[in-house]
Amino acid sequence: MRRPLLAALAIVASLFTSSCLGLGGEPPVITRHSIDLIPIQPFDGDPLFPSIAVRNFEGRLRYGSRVLRVDGDGTTTYLAFDRWLEDPNEALTDVVREALAQSAQFTVVGPATTAFKPELMLDVTVLSCDLVRTDEGPWRARLVLRLDAARLESAEMLHAAVYKAERDLPGESSEGLGHAMSECVHDVVKAALLDWDAATR
Repeated sequence: MRRPLLAALAIVASLFTSSCLGLGGEPPVITRHSIDLIPIQPFDGDPLFPSIAVRNFEGRLRYGSRVLRVDGDGTTTYLAFDRWLEDPNEALTDVVREALAQSAQFTVVGPATTAFKPELMLDVTVLSCDLVRTDEGPWRARLVLRLDAARLESAEMLHAAVYKAERDLPGESSEGLGHAMSECVHDVVKAALLDWDAATR
């Protein structure tokens, strides 16, 4: 009686193992999306400010390594096989800081953790860093940032605003999400620089 029981248990174990391994198939491929710097055209004229420091971005807890998709009805889903190459808050901090440096609107651009005392301090909150699934047509990257730029010496707010940027992806999937989000960052930085320029006049 023991042999049939052991044989049955072996078969069950084999079936369970096969199902876990996808019946011998390849494991699913994780697609990793990166947010990178897109060159920004330097602004003409003298720099707006001598220096600016950028604090590490704060973001909503929902934004981490996993890609969050928002459907047309507001339903949110973490994609099973898509990841950000880096934490979005960290990647966005680096890209925005480098874009500001490239803009030639500041003599010095650095992180707030360094010892230099800047004229401006920039605080940024990531309100949205989503993949949007539209009802029709290509999916979309959506970035919403709150930028608070303050004069460090006087603690006076130079400008505070929420910026939203969206870019279509090539099709109805997550393909191209990283590049589209990088373009959104580019759009936000350009809009903020124009607002800061107007605020100083």
